[in-house]
Amino acid sequence: MNMKKVSLIGCFLAFLSFGACASVKDYGQTSVLDQGRLDRIVVGKSTMADVRRILGNPLKIQHYSKGVPIKELWLYDARRYHTSLGFATDAVEEDVSVMFNWHNVVTDVKKTKSNPLDDSNGTGGM
Repeated sequence: MNMKKVSLIGCFLAFLSFGACASVKDYGQTSVLDQGRLDRIVVGKSTMADVRRILGNPLKIQHYSKGVPIKELWLYDARRYHTSLGFATDAVEEDVSVMFNWHNVVTDVKKTKSNPLDDSNGTGGM
């Protein structure tokens, strides 16, 4: 085999190897990335115990004082990055908040989704 062929084969194999380096990395409370789990939380029916069993322990719990309809707000946060060659090519960040009344029953579930790689938030690349 001549050197030109060896070089071309080497470049092709390197390209295939690097292309196979794509991966997915999850951070935070990845249970919130599973829409099926979130769908199991029923407003007006699910309890704190149900939510803890479905999503796990919250990242943060905010307690409210008597006199307001909300007893607690549980916050969950997760990020999923798709990487190729060690660089993030796509990402999703999901924040979920679950509100409970004084009977420990879910009154509301809110989910926000964003792409942390999207620079449309006006920072201009800092």
